[in-house]
Amino acid sequence: MKLHIERKFNAAHFLIDATDRERSKSLYGACSSMHGHTWRVVVDLEGPIAKDGMVANFAGVKAIVDKLDHAIVNDFVALPTAENLVLYFLDMLRDRFPILSEITVQVWESDTAYAEDTWTNPRTL
Repeated sequence: MKLHIERKFNAAHFLIDATDRERSKSLYGACSSMHGHTWRVVVDLEGPIAKDGMVANFAGVKAIVDKLDHAIVNDFVALPTAENLVLYFLDMLRDRFPILSEITVQVWESDTAYAEDTWTNPRTL
């Protein structure tokens, strides 16, 4: 069974190379300064229906995303690019729902730009 969940959160972040601030300015430009986004997270989950009648509890997924709402994302992810946020959410979801066979996460930084990755549970292959 597959589930699809979309959630938005508002949060600030900045992109910085902690070892070289000048390099950060040339590499990340204006994004090296604190700024905010309305992020959109799209989660697709696949797995068996458990005895409770669910593949995964929607509230559990929402809680993982909502933890970042109105936060400074750097407090959770050292270099909070969209790509690294995808990995963060994949880790959180794998820990919360270990019986899932597959998890795909998209993190949208704007209406036109997102990162995506998929994790396949090796125990279910």
